[in-house]
Amino acid sequence: MTAINFYLVLGVSYVALRWVLKQASWFTELIGYLLHLVLLPALLLFPASLWRGWWMQALVSGILIAAFLRVFLQSFAPKPRAAPADSAPLTVLTFNTGNDFIAPDDLIEVLRSSGADIAGLQELSPRNADALAACLEQEFPYRVLRGKYFEGKGLLSRHPIIEHSWFTLDGGRPYLKAGVQVDGQRMTVIVAHAPSPNYRRLEIISPHAAAEIQSLVDDGAPDQPALLIGDFNFTDQNQNYQLLAQAGWRDTYRKASRSFGFTFPTRHQYVKLPLLPLVRIDYIWATSHFQPISSHVGRGRGSDHLPVISTLALVEPRESGGSG
Repeated sequence: MTAINFYLVLGVSYVALRWVLKQASWFTELIGYLLHLVLLPALLLFPASLWRGWWMQALVSGILIAAFLRVFLQSFAPKPRAAPADSAPLTVLTFNTGNDFIAPDDLIEVLRSSGADIAGLQELSPRNADALAACLEQEFPYRVLRGKYFEGKGLLSRHPIIEHSWFTLDGGRPYLKAGVQVDGQRMTVIVAHAPSPNYRRLEIISPHAAAEIQSLVDDGAPDQPALLIGDFNFTDQNQNYQLLAQAGWRDTYRKASRSFGFTFPTRHQYVKLPLLPLVRIDYIWATSHFQPISSHVGRGRGSDHLPVISTLALVEPRESGGSG
């Protein structure tokens, strides 16, 4: 009973801080990181408490169930699947390749089988960058590749990449920004990789990542079609997620899929030990010019992340030559 009461106090404290007092803290960020695992036991505890006549425990576990439904019910709600008749679908992939965990042939197979029109890669190693530069010309005739392990990134496209640039924010990792011409419509694609937290310092979110997200938020979502894709090292319960959503960016997986979509971790960082993915930290964000049609998680084939693949449709009138 002591363990049950401790669990219920922990859960109701989170609910009170987050939704009643509306306070963000180290505690709420920590619980939010694995919120689905924290709230799931309440689904079993509620009927058990009723059966045993533990009325207070039943009441609190009922509150936790309500919190679970509030947060996660939308993830499983029916989503629109049909693309506008006058819009050609665009399939986008983001994939953290795991700092050379994945072999070149496996990475090539992931990209070839994805059906992606645009693919953004993070943690691209030199050998994988070289392998991609030497193949996939038919699938992705346009590409920007920088093999540099944790700082490595790549953008591959079926459509012309008309310009690209690199920029850094608070954490020092380079972001890749490109202009892509898709059927006469210019759009901006940003490949991002926010710094990961330092767990030895008991960080839940890296302060550098928080500063980088704030910089993106301060810029706001572009007026022209844009995609922001990559590994962001936070879940959809983190305040940085809310900042991006409030700035006008749309999480295409949440809009178009009916599952949790966990992408990390699939293996131990230092030992080739398979693990069960428990969180979603890889995202394809899009401006409101896009309608998400479908989204799913692919196979990682050796990386500690899984790729996210979303099919989108442009829904705004097209104007050639926009600034993106």
